[in-house]
Amino acid sequence: MVPIRGGVEAGFLGTDFRIARWHLAKDGGTLARPPQHLAMKELAVIAPRYADRPLPQAETELDALKNMVGFLAVPGRYGAVSTLFGAAGLQSGIVHFAGHGTVRSVAPGVSEYAIQLEDQPLDLTTWRGLIHPARTGHPLFFFNACDIGQAQHVLNFVDGWAPAVLEAGASGYVGGLWPLSDRGAADFAVHFYQRVETTLETESVSLADALR
Repeated sequence: MVPIRGGVEAGFLGTDFRIARWHLAKDGGTLARPPQHLAMKELAVIAPRYADRPLPQAETELDALKNMVGFLAVPGRYGAVSTLFGAAGLQSGIVHFAGHGTVRSVAPGVSEYAIQLEDQPLDLTTWRGLIHPARTGHPLFFFNACDIGQAQHVLNFVDGWAPAVLEAGASGYVGGLWPLSDRGAADFAVHFYQRVETTLETESVSLADALR
């Protein structure tokens, strides 16, 4: 959002203020409000290596995250990802995905949302089936993904995944609302986590400030 007053255009609101949305649902495990504190114990990173549509800068992103406390590399294949999300799941920390996101029209006005793994897509319906009903963790989800150059697909992808992970009890969701280039997405993630890591050395981190 960019405010304009008297014909003068200001900067993006998100660069000057803490801006976020929260998803409210009548059913499911959505928290009434975002948790104000989250222990950074684990950073589970899913970065599929695609043979047909590689993301070279995702390797740079992965190399930067390897130095983070609690780093856990999750193979970008369905079996490993289903294990991560099943059973107890991640208790406290961040689930980071660096890859392609897709949306497919299955009927008029009905779309199927998925993140692309190495061996198959993981759609929302399947993902919801992986979540154990007794899980108690509330990790933050950072999906650094898009269907490159297709704004409608990216927007629909975020609109589908954000409510889904929050309804499953996530403490928050970070995702792009526009097409993301491979380099731009990687640069953003690297700078974000560097700020988080540096700040954690002396004090707690404000997620809103880190994003801003």
